[in-house]
Amino acid sequence: MATMIPASEKVMFNNKSEEAFYRFFQNSPKTKDWTVFYSYRKRVARFGEVDFIAVIPGEGVIALELKNIIPTKISSSEFIYDYNRVHTSAPNPFTKLQYQALEIKNFLRQDPACNGTFVSHVIMFPKYRKEFSHDICRRREFYLNAQYFDTDGRPTPELPDYLLNLHHNQKESVKCLPPKNIKEAIERTIQLLKPVFEVNEREAALDIADTLSSLNQDIGIQYKMLKDMPRLLIHGGAGTGKTLMAFQKIKDARAAGLKTLFLCFNRLLGASFKDAFKMCSDVKACCLEEYMMKGAAKNDVKFTKAEKDSPDFFYKTLPEAFLKSECKKYDLLVVDEFQDICSQEYLKVLDASVKGGLREGQVWLLSDFDQNIFNMKKVKREERFAEKYNFNGCRVNLCINYRNPGAVTRLAENLVKTDNVLYERTAVRASGSADEIIIYRSPEDQQDKIEILIEKLLSKECGYRRSDIVILSAHSWQSSDINKMSEARRGWGRFIASPEKATENNIRFTSVHRFKGLESNVVILTDIDDTKQFTPNLETVLYTGITRAKYKVVFLVKDTTENYFRSLYDEKK
Repeated sequence: MATMIPASEKVMFNNKSEEAFYRFFQNSPKTKDWTVFYSYRKRVARFGEVDFIAVIPGEGVIALELKNIIPTKISSSEFIYDYNRVHTSAPNPFTKLQYQALEIKNFLRQDPACNGTFVSHVIMFPKYRKEFSHDICRRREFYLNAQYFDTDGRPTPELPDYLLNLHHNQKESVKCLPPKNIKEAIERTIQLLKPVFEVNEREAALDIADTLSSLNQDIGIQYKMLKDMPRLLIHGGAGTGKTLMAFQKIKDARAAGLKTLFLCFNRLLGASFKDAFKMCSDVKACCLEEYMMKGAAKNDVKFTKAEKDSPDFFYKTLPEAFLKSECKKYDLLVVDEFQDICSQEYLKVLDASVKGGLREGQVWLLSDFDQNIFNMKKVKREERFAEKYNFNGCRVNLCINYRNPGAVTRLAENLVKTDNVLYERTAVRASGSADEIIIYRSPEDQQDKIEILIEKLLSKECGYRRSDIVILSAHSWQSSDINKMSEARRGWGRFIASPEKATENNIRFTSVHRFKGLESNVVILTDIDDTKQFTPNLETVLYTGITRAKYKVVFLVKDTTENYFRSLYDEKK
């Protein structure tokens, strides 16, 4: 395989065409000894965003530009392109790339060992079938048109040979003398170019974040198709945009003059919505527990300590107390994490809170039953609920992942026990990093390895900040080894804090359960052991935890659980 810089897990591809050529250079047997630099980020493209720079042993350097769109009009000074029926003018790419090649050559001259390294330049037009006149391109060896690619514009196995042939022709035309030691020159060329194109993990994660605005537009297109429907039961895997749709629905409801109630199960998610709409008197937003507690308080209900400590308090006692109060009925009810709120007791609370009730009122319910990690009693499956509450004609399935890069998504899909496709595709055009498994033997060993891991993540190599990291316990956070480390103020434990108290200077720490609906650049999943305390099962807990990661997932697994843990990812391979 060719050496690709940046590596694929650190790349946010600009488009499918560039990704296809990246994969080709990476995997072609003809390029196995090449080093190929991919300039996908504007802020590091020192030479003016040349798409690829190939460094070839014994040969030199080829600057490559990919033009996968056919120009509608060309001249010696400019090319006109049609982007979605908008005519866009750009400088003649041959003139531009020639200048970029000269910039690369001048850059290499700073090191005497690279003096004389030949830099050629080639533009690839995979879909353009005509020849360019000499006043446009100067010489034929400066480009490859469609006849050198397949009918879909993809590279053929012979592409490296074509590029080398053009490189030789350009070298012959200028009678370039090679460096005295071509091997040393190539090695130094790679060393000089690498810092220009290499990125650390945090920079790669930020590239994913930079695409969120464009991905949100994609979610917005789907939302526009649904926004006028008064009743919806939306199902979608983690990262499919459910929470974003809920947020937008509330904003639109306000504009329409509707009094809106937003509920979810997770306290942290409820707090984020509550904060977002805190200045809006026409929106009530909180988690279900807070909503029921305040409702019960209006009826002056007092709970004994024994009642609060009872396992039935949240699932039975509190809902019953809430229903004894006079409920305000809202024009619109929006519920996120509905899979955790569809017990019979909670459905009565929802039914009493919206005009027309669940059967007839304006209600948006958003769910992912693969994240039902609370395993509540008498949970009604979607089909039964939809039939009973009149949602059969208004069910929608979301199946495009907008949060997680490819490697993270594949891990999540392997954990979902269903014959259906979880995601049709991942909109985030990056691989991500999701393969680090750390085995520990004891609580002390897990704490030691967390120390080493955090040190690595915060190093220059990875480049993360403390605020980029969240540690999630597969069990209760209070009983976690990491909580003990934090309470003892040991090492990095001094900087570990709950999400509610965390600042930019803290590493967030909580349980998988409490972090549902939220996300982080790096997710460290801890306490993956064999204590049989997982509710309802380890697969569901891991699926929920993994899909919180926007870039990287690390697992800390007890040695006695390692074989079972690894087997979870082999079932669908």
